[in-house]
Amino acid sequence: MSSWGIAGFVTSTVISIIAVVVSIIISLSSRRKFELTHAERDSMMRWYAETADCLMALRYGISSRDGFDKTPQIARLSSLIEQGRFFFPNKPTGQGKDKPSAYQGTRDLALDTLVFYLEICQMPDANSKIPYLENLERAFTSRVFDAEDPRGYNRQACKSTYLKPWSDDSKALQEFLEIDPSSNGFWDRYGENPPIPGKAGAPAANNSAIKRPLTRKTAKKHEIGRPKKHD
Repeated sequence: MSSWGIAGFVTSTVISIIAVVVSIIISLSSRRKFELTHAERDSMMRWYAETADCLMALRYGISSRDGFDKTPQIARLSSLIEQGRFFFPNKPTGQGKDKPSAYQGTRDLALDTLVFYLEICQMPDANSKIPYLENLERAFTSRVFDAEDPRGYNRQACKSTYLKPWSDDSKALQEFLEIDPSSNGFWDRYGENPPIPGKAGAPAANNSAIKRPLTRKTAKKHEIGRPKKHD
């Protein structure tokens, strides 16, 4: 091999090694970035979960009985609002310059909904304002949802961890209820290995004359597997 050939081989080898090293560095950097994002998101989700639990306890307690002691949950919600200032800091708008730094500016929508929620719960007639509380809960969840962008997070998780992307194969409740649970069509769509009618743990077939496992052919013959139309 000539000196030019050797030099070319060495050069291509060095370039390949450099490319592999750079690829590894980029991959590790991306993974590290995702780990930091995950840690931050985990803190946010723990705060959101605790806050949502508190909101549910307050609303159901207030609406269920007159003797509900809401003081502990109101104190808990006040604490969660203060904690939330680190996740949703006030927007610097020039307002409240005489206030402490965490309270200057305008509150984020997430904390605004919680503050309104707290004020309603403190009212003597809070049980008459349940629809307002429900709307505030949805507004709060939507604000956290938009801030965390779970769809974008899932895509990034797939890239960083090489997991398969999540596929939404959920079925609507109406569609679920319209299929006869004893038919082969139900098991084809919502489960595997249709059970033999009459055996323990298996649903009974609509037609008692059928004594063998349901198949597409027998299901079609006995006209089961589809919801019947009613006038």
